[in-house]
Amino acid sequence: MSAAIPAVIGFAITVASVFTGFWGLLDVRATQALASVAFNEARRRDAMADVRAIAGVETGSGTYSEVDVTLTNAGKLSYAVFSKWDVVVKYDADAGPETRLYVPYSATAANNTWRVQQHYLDSGVSSPELVEPGVLNPGEEVVIRIRVSPQVENGTVGEVVISPPLGKAAYIQFNG
Repeated sequence: MSAAIPAVIGFAITVASVFTGFWGLLDVRATQALASVAFNEARRRDAMADVRAIAGVETGSGTYSEVDVTLTNAGKLSYAVFSKWDVVVKYDADAGPETRLYVPYSATAANNTWRVQQHYLDSGVSSPELVEPGVLNPGEEVVIRIRVSPQVENGTVGEVVISPPLGKAAYIQFNG
């Protein structure tokens, strides 16, 4: 009888260890399954997102330059929160070295910022958007204006990379 109590305790510890390991394994598998679902959902959203840069034009104004970039929404998602977009500009500055800037969003014009200039159904014929003003819906275009200082050097080529929160980055070159 004296050996039965330690045997029962040993058996209980063994059973508890097996169940603990089993539940740990189930927890790991559940976490992996949730991560897989989240990853696939992100890939599906990214596949539906497609913003493309179709034109880039620079104009100088003394101490700063403004670069207008026309983007078209060729995907299936709508974009409304432009402040979450990332914009990077690379250019040769007047009498200076190559400049690379992360340009934050601003609702008003200021040096080294960007803002939404105008939404269009078709910017080529200046056809304004009709549905959901201020939202870049599929098939619509938006012109963003990037103000950089110092001014872009004449006769050089600059680059702009625009990355919305979902999808691929859009890239375009412009002439200084």
